[in-house]
Amino acid sequence: MDYFASMPGVRLQTSAGDLERIRAALSLEFPDVYAHVDRPVVKLTFPDGPYMEIAPAHYVGDDDNDIPDPTGAGWRRSSPTKHREYVNESKRQVPQTKRFVRLLKE
Repeated sequence: MDYFASMPGVRLQTSAGDLERIRAALSLEFPDVYAHVDRPVVKLTFPDGPYMEIAPAHYVGDDDNDIPDPTGAGWRRSSPTKHREYVNESKRQVPQTKRFVRLLKE
């Protein structure tokens, strides 16, 4: 996942509506880019090949956000700060961690 899209208003029970809202808005704004839901994100594929992933996020405090659950219609908690700390600790233990993850994403 590349970016969070901070969603206004009350978080709905299911995440499908927010995913579709982002997909539809990006499709209108960037008609040459293929935007589709690939749970838990909206994936944007550009004509020249690279792609970007955007997840709807509802801020819940303490740098925590609710983002779509990748395996269901609900939500799961995500914290960019805690994730970065985890990745950096992994990098200290296994120096090639970030490089390996980037390779997998390509």
